[in-house]
Formats: sequence, structure tokens, C-alpha cells
Amino acid sequence: SPFEEPFAAWQFISKDSETVLLFAFVLRGRPAEVPKRVILQALDEDGYYEDEIKNRRYSGAFLMNVGLLHKRDEDYISKITVLKKLK
Repeated sequence: SPFEEPFAAWQFISKDSETVLLFAFVLRGRPAEVPKRVILQALDEDGYYEDEIKNRRYSGAFLMNVGLLHKRDEDYISKITVLKKLK
């Protein structure tokens, strides 16, 4: 929650579970801050998801157990990650 710490993230999944949106926001960055790990939820553990912008593929298990890292060293930055489920 941005009320508890200067970082917040929200995840949305399409009705057909084929697209995942992750919005991450940093309100107040801190120099040399360790990146924040965001663990995603309600994905297909055995499925694979692709971040087409970064050209990377992740397993659902990886996203739900390890997650994605987000930098927190700048003020007022935001990041949108779009993941498409591979068939």
C-alpha cells in the first residue's frame, strides 16, 4: 500500500486469463534502494507467460514464487508490465 511504504503494485488478469497487467508505482525513491520483488497471483502454474517488451518468458510458477523485480531508486516512477500467456 502506498500509505505504508512508498511503493505500490496492482495486478489485473483478463477474464480469459490470457493477459496479465502489472502496474507498479514508486512515490518516493531512495538512493541505492534494493529492488522490490513483486509476487504475482492466480496464474497458471504450469503455463508460460511472455513479456513482449522485454522479450522474456517466465513460467507461472516462477512469477508466483519468485516474482519480478522493480527498481525503487527514483521518485515518482511507474512501470506497466504486460504478460501474455503462451499457448
